[in-house]
Amino acid sequence: MSEKYLKAQPLETYVKGFSDYEIMQSVSRFKSTLTWRRSTPAKELHKKLVKEWTKRHGGKPIPSVLVENDMVFVWDKIED
Repeated sequence: MSEKYLKAQPLETYVKGFSDYEIMQSVSRFKSTLTWRRSTPAKELHKKLVKEWTKRHGGKPIPSVLVENDMVFVWDKIED
């Protein structure tokens, strides 16, 4: 029987595994959250994501992407 363990790793190491799109998505989600609802861990993750983006792309701004909370789905009646 193999046992599985949760392995702790530094946040910087975790963030290095993010694709550019995942960084853009996470930063956009953070920015769309009301300031008073941002937790300390979310703020730390945001800082590490911005740092990783800067390592990869220098001074280029992080593009905003549409995140799930920005989308509204509406049922519409389709006429024949």
